[in-house]
Amino acid sequence: ERIPILIKQNFAGLSLKVLAHYAQIFKADGRFQFYDYGIKDNLLFYHSKNPPLYPIEKIKIPMCLMYGGKDILVVEKDVVNFYNKLPKEAKYCIKKIDPYNHVDFQYGKDVEKWVFEYTINTVKQFKGIE
Repeated sequence: ERIPILIKQNFAGLSLKVLAHYAQIFKADGRFQFYDYGIKDNLLFYHSKNPPLYPIEKIKIPMCLMYGGKDILVVEKDVVNFYNKLPKEAKYCIKKIDPYNHVDFQYGKDVEKWVFEYTINTVKQFKGIE
């Protein structure tokens, strides 16, 4: 029942460069890195032959990482690896939603309950947020 919405909205604003970057990250063997322009342009942009890694260690905001048990794009090993690289103050929680795949986080039948409600309740736990 949500397929027409998925088709209509899913690729709005998605560029080929973003897709290429996703593919680069997928092939980067666990390195969460900036876009790779190739050696020549990397030297111009980054002053290095290779793109730099995203500075995960600088994240200071508490994060709750969510992933689906049936997701083939974001797998548990990668979520745990990313979480372990976060500094102490950024580690809040990891939540696995067993019946979910990657697309379910936007268009899943029970997304309100599994994702939206959980996210709102999690955010409310932080001081000064009502």
